[in-house]
Amino acid sequence: MLVFVKKKGKEKMKKILSNLISLILVVTLSLFALASCTVTPSDGECLVVVGVEDNYKEYKINLEDVKITEGVLSLVKHLEENEGLDAKYTDSGYGAYFTEINGIVPDYTKGEYVAVFTSVESDFDVSTSFKETDYRGITLGYSGFGVSSMKVEGGATYLITIDVFTYE
Repeated sequence: MLVFVKKKGKEKMKKILSNLISLILVVTLSLFALASCTVTPSDGECLVVVGVEDNYKEYKINLEDVKITEGVLSLVKHLEENEGLDAKYTDSGYGAYFTEINGIVPDYTKGEYVAVFTSVESDFDVSTSFKETDYRGITLGYSGFGVSSMKVEGGATYLITIDVFTYE
């Protein structure tokens, strides 16, 4: 009788341990799936700066107020709806890119284009065309992605301006 009780206790302990391991596995996989979503920004604010040289307009955005579904383009759409920003863009294989922003139209005959610089290093252009710029002491890198593919992060700065393409 004593042997039977001992054996039944071990089976019960194995079942509890098995359920506990399964629960830990489910929670771990769920957290991993949530952490790998790039479209969900962290809490906080980001700064979107639009303009040229000494004529910049700053927009501070509370990320809790924006549903991020299209990267930085979601921020621009939010600014269009709430702050009167005027943006024209088109889509490409790398994501959307701007053709005009707040009435600023690049002169394509001079090699100008609407450039987006970011403080999010994982979005930096890794080609030989990489450029850096400084905005109020923050080093920003030229983005290698279209705005709809760029990551949105709390504390980030995004500068949308006119730049000139140069061959090196």
